[in-house]
Amino acid sequence: MVLITDNGSDRPEKLSQYFSEKQLRVGLIHFDDPPKNPEKSSDEGVTHYYISKPVDGEVQACMDTLIQETKDISAFIHLSPISKDKGSELISLSESNSRILKTVFLIARHLGKPLSNSAKDGHSAFLTITNMDGQLGLDGYQSHDPISGGYAGLTKSLRLEWPAVFCRSIDVHPDIDTKTFVDIINSEMHDPDSSLAEVGYTSNGRYTLSAT
Repeated sequence: MVLITDNGSDRPEKLSQYFSEKQLRVGLIHFDDPPKNPEKSSDEGVTHYYISKPVDGEVQACMDTLIQETKDISAFIHLSPISKDKGSELISLSESNSRILKTVFLIARHLGKPLSNSAKDGHSAFLTITNMDGQLGLDGYQSHDPISGGYAGLTKSLRLEWPAVFCRSIDVHPDIDTKTFVDIINSEMHDPDSSLAEVGYTSNGRYTLSAT
């Protein structure tokens, strides 16, 4: 199963469709309360899970259910919310984004074993996707919320803790269209060069960091 978080855009749906067409099961994690009469599975083969609060008990309950229902988890792809704050000149901390970041940290605690087990049979991945400037925040942020940096920090830490799992942080410029976005995620997830911890994408191409 491929786990994808819902960031409120059309990107989670398109990613889900892509993996479903590849005959892979998809679990879509929503950071919200479930609807009153939720349908666990859709015709597209997507199973929906809900985590409304960044508290350990709620995250553990959701992940316990998810892992029990799933024989294997091959990938986790977190899509951070696309910021709508373009005008502020000051640092702007979003309470909602902070809650989501904390929830992703708690989710990661439950993924080490299943992702490492999947890696023994082939390939597993943990990806975090941000939407700053496509250059890892080095060319002017789309917003001034520093929360995005937390995902890169988490992913770099997991690279050390889970050596068998492919872990990468990807910063995609918000203006890149959804089809290209899906192609980017698929390409990065299967990149044979596992030495890179983070990469960025703008309309001009792919960016990486190097020490000078």
